[in-house]
Amino acid sequence: RFLLFATPVLIALMAWSGVLGHARSSVSDLLFTPRMVPDEVTIIAIDEESIHAVGQWPWPRAVLAQGVKSLDSARAIGIDVNFKEPSRVGASDDQVFARALRDAHAPVVIASEMQENGEIIHPISVLASSSQQGIANIIIDSDGIARTVRLHRNSMLSLGAQLVQSATKQAITITTPQRINYAGPSGSTPTYSFLDLINGKVPASVIAGHIVIIGATARDLQDYQNTPFGLMSGVEIQATIIGNILSNDFIRTRPLVDVALTLMVGIIALLIGFYFRRVWVIVLLLVALIAGVWMVVFLTFSSGLLIDLVMPTIAILASGAAAVLDRYTATSRERRFIHDTFS
Repeated sequence: RFLLFATPVLIALMAWSGVLGHARSSVSDLLFTPRMVPDEVTIIAIDEESIHAVGQWPWPRAVLAQGVKSLDSARAIGIDVNFKEPSRVGASDDQVFARALRDAHAPVVIASEMQENGEIIHPISVLASSSQQGIANIIIDSDGIARTVRLHRNSMLSLGAQLVQSATKQAITITTPQRINYAGPSGSTPTYSFLDLINGKVPASVIAGHIVIIGATARDLQDYQNTPFGLMSGVEIQATIIGNILSNDFIRTRPLVDVALTLMVGIIALLIGFYFRRVWVIVLLLVALIAGVWMVVFLTFSSGLLIDLVMPTIAILASGAAAVLDRYTATSRERRFIHDTFS
């Protein structure tokens, strides 16, 4: 019977090694529920309506310059658009945009892009010298879900981190990958059309003192990623990251807590199987133990701590089944011994 205690130990080691990582991540996605979003971030969307009114993308950069001028009262301005090539209208168009970036009262951060080989593609020099840059890449897990972001990459900050640092004048020192704490599905962050911005229809109250980020939400521009809440535009994910940094509420993980919980509940399940004789009592207690683990996970997740749900559940089921099987085997052996003895 002492060998049975190897069951929860083995499952705890599997939890530590990351076995069933995809399944564990997918189950953890189900824990997200809509919540209040920080009111310090505003999205200006390059949406279908704006493209229909202004014209085919990419727009003349003088149009974007007009948008930047309309955001003078913002705390910081982010532009989640890649400017790695000169304007198709001509060099003078780039100069108009660069002048708007230099003259802006709020710091302006433009997106850079990191290639798979680690090379960073910056905006063209005339725009790069007139603004700050931040890496816009988001880590996509192998199952296609955007869950993680690195705030530091190759001595550069991410787009969201650079925006917060420029707005608050406080250094962003987090170097480890952070799990994004999504506040809700697409549309959770206050969003206004770029067309309304240049037409003066966006309320001043959602610009003044806010971090404003401009980015594409038009489906044709294909800047969408899968998230725990479904498809979401890249600019909305960036806005979520900004909110996480401002509120310091990224999802925290504690692998040692996962391992300890898996081992503990596995041992408890074994003891239940050893101590109680009636199968229905054992099943009822194991179900109650699983429900207790799930309740703990839900409560801790609401406070920003993610505890693994899959491996402790497997430990309870496997350990409980092992204990019942051992009980059944031992009982059968006893009956056979008595039968053979009296025969």
